[in-house]
Amino acid sequence: MLMNLTAMRYVDFTEQMATIAENYADTIKWADQDMMNILFHYQPNTLHEIGCEFNYRVQHCLCDYPKSGDCGCKKAEQNGISIFHGNRGTFHKRPFIKNIYNAFRKVNLHSQEYFQPWSLHLLDVVNF
Repeated sequence: MLMNLTAMRYVDFTEQMATIAENYADTIKWADQDMMNILFHYQPNTLHEIGCEFNYRVQHCLCDYPKSGDCGCKKAEQNGISIFHGNRGTFHKRPFIKNIYNAFRKVNLHSQEYFQPWSLHLLDVVNF
């Protein structure tokens, strides 16, 4: 989640969250997630949605394409994944995601030539 901290200070975000927490204490299950959703419900102008390719989740991979003809995130299919969301232990539980995660971990981003070794790691993932 990208947050504009200057704008949040301007609208007294902290006070709004405290009020939401107090008013919805009995119904909030996912804490900050629910509180943000409540805020965006009442102030939709404070939310700017980004494409699913910037929050790609394993659920986008798990579909029944032959039946529905629709799968996951079309923007990611066309343009690639920009950010892969690793919620609920995804990087460690699902073998194909774990392999991608491990390929990224092997890359030395401080090196000037990190792309070629990284692409070789990804070839290992594809061929596992």
